[in-house]
This record gives sequence, C-alpha cells and structure tokens, in this order.
Amino acid sequence: MLLKNLEKSDQASVALQENIKTLQDHLGIYKTQYSDFETTMQKSNKESPQAYRMRWQSCTNSLVQVTEMQQQASVELKRPSVRSRCSRKAVTPITD
Repeated sequence: MLLKNLEKSDQASVALQENIKTLQDHLGIYKTQYSDFETTMQKSNKESPQAYRMRWQSCTNSLVQVTEMQQQASVELKRPSVRSRCSRKAVTPITD
C-alpha cells in the first residue's frame, strides 16, 4: 500500500515538474513578447510627439500663407486697378 502511494506521489511529482517546465517556457515567451511590446511603445511614444509637432507646424504655416494671400487679395480688390482707370477715361465723351 505504501509502495503504491509512493509511486502515485512520484508520478504526480513528475507531472507537476513537467507542468512547471511548460509554464516556465510559456512565461519566457510572454516575457519576450512583452519586452518587444514595451520597445515598440517606447519608440512610438518618442516618434508621436515629433510627428504631431511637425503636422501642427505644417498646418500653422499653411494657415499663415492662406491668411497672407487673402489679405493681399483683399487689398488688391479695394485698390482700383490701372486698367479700370484707363478704360473710364477712354469711355468718357469729350465735350467742347
């Protein structure tokens, strides 16, 4: 009877040791994957602020250019052109 209990305990011990080895292998894989994930996140965190800053700067520059073009167009529309002054003089009849 004691011999059977000892054999069962040995088998259970072997099974548990195999289970421990399998779990340790899985843990090693997960550690590697998590390390890769952390590395990717660190790279992403460094690149993202720079990318957003560059996009913001580009949009700001575009907005400034559009505003300047609009101001120039507004000034040109308010100012009478040389062509329109000349055409008025040519159309005006001369009276003696």
